[in-house]
Amino acid sequence: MAQDTFSQVWNRVLLYAPGTPVALAQAFVKNTYKRCLDLHYWSELYKDSEYTTIAQFSTGTVAVTNGSATATLTTSLGNATTYLGKQLRVGSYPPYYTITAIDGTFKILTLDMAYPGVTAATSTFVIGDFLVEFPSDLAVLDDIRDANNNWRLRRPFHQPNYLDFIDPRRVNTGYPILYVPAKSRVSVGVAYPRYEFWPRIPASTHLLYRYVANAELTANADYPITLLKPETLVYGALSELCLWPGTPERQNMYFNMDLHQKYTAMFDQSLQQSVLSDLDRSQRMLVYDDASIGFPRDANFIQAHGLAPTT
Repeated sequence: MAQDTFSQVWNRVLLYAPGTPVALAQAFVKNTYKRCLDLHYWSELYKDSEYTTIAQFSTGTVAVTNGSATATLTTSLGNATTYLGKQLRVGSYPPYYTITAIDGTFKILTLDMAYPGVTAATSTFVIGDFLVEFPSDLAVLDDIRDANNNWRLRRPFHQPNYLDFIDPRRVNTGYPILYVPAKSRVSVGVAYPRYEFWPRIPASTHLLYRYVANAELTANADYPITLLKPETLVYGALSELCLWPGTPERQNMYFNMDLHQKYTAMFDQSLQQSVLSDLDRSQRMLVYDDASIGFPRDANFIQAHGLAPTT
């Protein structure tokens, strides 16, 4: 049986509650869908991707002016493609400035913010992947592996300012062992999540990562995830509808707390069934070639998969 589209779902809401404004029915379905996605990491939304950091560039010097977002290098970068969107660090420690434009000589850089420090005609600098950017549809960064060294990085359970505590000037360099969230880059209303890795990565490093994607309903032809039953979204939308009193000119005839509680219970039960179905499917996907119970527990396997105890 084919999955209902967003249009079919909100039209089903109208079958239960004729006369409901279409815009409200759509909004209630969207709100319910977001609640469902926030409550569970659906296996259908997991994505795998990869990213290769650049080798740091620090040849020559840079000229910066207080209050200006322009930085001028004495040595050409050679191309714009490699370094556009990367970060410039002036001197020996942060802050980092993201490069938003590079001129035709590959020496004049436009930064994402004005330089607040003291004007300097010949300062040391370094350009690199200090704030690694991820796809805009990233909701949760689930896992990162360092392909160069065959190890798994620690999850970002620390607060963003954790690195300010252990390494304020970011003097430590090497292959990364952990990562923390950084400020997202926003462009034309779209946020691109960024993470800072530690220690700072001086050389080109190949990173493999898995994330949970956003899956918003924006167009009528959009499909919700397949294991989320359409009636789940309908019950959730009706539950919200029963809390809307309407307007002085147009009262909501479905405004009813008892009816709200009824649809809320139906929504919770239907959602739980969908979640269990998703968990069952993801568990059934686990197959071991040697037909043994569990997984091989030698030291190499445990270290490579980040299962070793941490202090």
